[in-house]
Amino acid sequence: MYCYTKKCNLCIAIYQVMLKNGSKKEIWRGRKAINIVFDNEGSQLAFIEEKQTSNQPDRILWHYNAGDNKAAKLADNQSINVDGLVIHGDGSLYFSKNGNHIFFDLINPEPPKQDTSEVKVQVWSYRDERIYSDSYRKWAYKAVVSPSDRKIMVLERDGDDIFSGLNSDKENDDYILIKNQRGDETEYRWNKAAQPSIFLVSTKDGSRKLLNQNLVVRYPGVYRVSYSGKYVLYFNQEDLQYYSYEIDSSVIRNLTKDISNNWHNENNDNAYPPGSSSLDIICLEDETFIIYDNYDIWRLDPSGNTPPLNITNGYGRKCKIQFRIAYIDEFLREVRKQKNPELILTAFNLTDKTQGFYKQPLLAKKNPELLSVGPFVYGLWPIYFAATPKARDAGIYLVRRMSATEAPNLFTTNDFKTFNQLTNVQSQRAFNWLTAELITWRMFDGRMSQGVLYKPENFDPTKKYPVIFLYYEKKSQQLHYFEEACYSNSDINIPYMVSNGYLVFSPDIYYTIGQTGKSIYNSVVSAAQYLATLPFVDAFKMGLNGFSFGGYETNYLIANTNLFAAAVSGGGLSNHISFAGSTTLSGNSNNGFAEASQSRIGGTLWEKKQAYIEDSPIFNADKVTTPILLMVGKVDGWNLYPQNLEYFLGLRRLSKKAWMLVYEEEGHGLGGKNATDFTIRMKQFFDHYLKDAPPPKWMTQGIPAKLKGIDDGLELDYSIKTPPSREHEIKQTIQ
Repeated sequence: MYCYTKKCNLCIAIYQVMLKNGSKKEIWRGRKAINIVFDNEGSQLAFIEEKQTSNQPDRILWHYNAGDNKAAKLADNQSINVDGLVIHGDGSLYFSKNGNHIFFDLINPEPPKQDTSEVKVQVWSYRDERIYSDSYRKWAYKAVVSPSDRKIMVLERDGDDIFSGLNSDKENDDYILIKNQRGDETEYRWNKAAQPSIFLVSTKDGSRKLLNQNLVVRYPGVYRVSYSGKYVLYFNQEDLQYYSYEIDSSVIRNLTKDISNNWHNENNDNAYPPGSSSLDIICLEDETFIIYDNYDIWRLDPSGNTPPLNITNGYGRKCKIQFRIAYIDEFLREVRKQKNPELILTAFNLTDKTQGFYKQPLLAKKNPELLSVGPFVYGLWPIYFAATPKARDAGIYLVRRMSATEAPNLFTTNDFKTFNQLTNVQSQRAFNWLTAELITWRMFDGRMSQGVLYKPENFDPTKKYPVIFLYYEKKSQQLHYFEEACYSNSDINIPYMVSNGYLVFSPDIYYTIGQTGKSIYNSVVSAAQYLATLPFVDAFKMGLNGFSFGGYETNYLIANTNLFAAAVSGGGLSNHISFAGSTTLSGNSNNGFAEASQSRIGGTLWEKKQAYIEDSPIFNADKVTTPILLMVGKVDGWNLYPQNLEYFLGLRRLSKKAWMLVYEEEGHGLGGKNATDFTIRMKQFFDHYLKDAPPPKWMTQGIPAKLKGIDDGLELDYSIKTPPSREHEIKQTIQ
């Protein structure tokens, strides 16, 4: 079935066209139809009609089934009759996979305009479940209707969010999983209203079953309803085990308690509880589940009758290879056709960062068989997003492959050993491109670390190059990732800087809770001292660059070492105390970020007062000797403009060399002309301090407010040829 719309005067009509014989018929006529969607089989149609009334838009949900004479009305604003909610015109609208349900959104109608003579006062109370916020509001509530009986069920209430369910890997949608969390999720460590509870909700009658309540976690983890709707499988973040919940009997079973294996994310180094190592739980038709640990693939029986089976036989953990199923949807179709289908697995080697493919029978416990491996990235990311589409009726697969020196291209394969190239994008050939090398060194605490060193394609080992350190958490996994050449919307663009004569080094950073600053120093400064020993590195021309938390890392480093000749910090914080005591622009508290998230302090200000001070760069601003360029968006949603202003004003008061770029209409990152502008200014800044180039006038003379938008100050000032030498000072630090 094919449908199309046709406008006629002030009306619009929807027609059904049968492609076999070209026949057509009108199935609906009205003023305006929006959100037109088909079911998976293409035999059903749903859409929303919108009629403008004097006060609010009147919306109607329509349904059409192939063979019917006309579309039928399923719901309108009057039939909803739930707490004044109305159908959302711009919300999501879709069929369940089996086509038995239609899911749509409801919203609160716009409130009447306030009397402007009333006193405008905000009332904040310690009893509030959530801090006062003008912007916080539950905008949409998920509802469901069955075309067969036209019964409408409102699935979400205040504080509810559907976080699992409506799954692509099960045929029915009799149940969905809802997280109820009334408070700000960043306050989960102490605010009971912010601690999520998990409910299983029936789409048939709206009944709820409580699975878990008042979880002391920010994110509840992965939950999944079984294929037939008999079980729920979930990861318990309190004891780090997998459980099944039998829906009819309410029986709960710990499925993994007898296995000595880490089911949590071993790479978690935040202060909040570690989540599951499995990014998803895959549900099979025969009431079994597939999960991942940090390396291998397992089968779980939710009834508990069969013990967990390590399909990949522990080979992943033994060889430090992360295995994942390459094609989820196609794999599930194969499960239904074959008794023991063969899995195609993606494999990422954590040691050398190579990626490739293995094969493994679903029911066997054996070492996977290698198909191919190399210095490539398949999909969009080295590990998790390497989805591989398969032809529905043939053994042909489509893969997207890239490397550090080859742009992404499309290939087909039928055995994952040989690949037939379909496209030939070679954008890197227009530039002096880069090479990427994995570097390993010993940090100050004795542990080994890794990082990626990017060199220009025309690298000359007899020359000495300036080097810029670019960091954010752990980046060595991107060794074979193709870095696109573009303007800098946050931090430096690696191909751009490398093609202009710089080396770029991205070190991994390993954190210890409560010692965030020391962890940054341990990782980055040890890397810098190691690179300083290489004959082609100019140890006196090393720079720093980071954005967001990387901006904070930059702010911290220059306040605790004088090793670096220049630093650019974008959108970072400078004072954990004032940041924890502020809110985001959307009205959420930032204290959870400091206590348990990336700041990793591990406690409140009153519990760890000294750690808040030691890890806040502002308190060591008097020790800064490295020239710094700060960049921030004035409307950064994390409310980081005050943090950058605080650091800049402190450095300015102390007569330190500091500049700040404030992009007035930008948030957490730049776009368009602002990204172009930042790219130019950042390169001018680094060129001056790392290549002894003349500085631009915006650095030497500034731009008065009255000339904003008139004079960009990008013209070079040749009256100042080179920056003062800090070679003696840096040499003492290296030694």
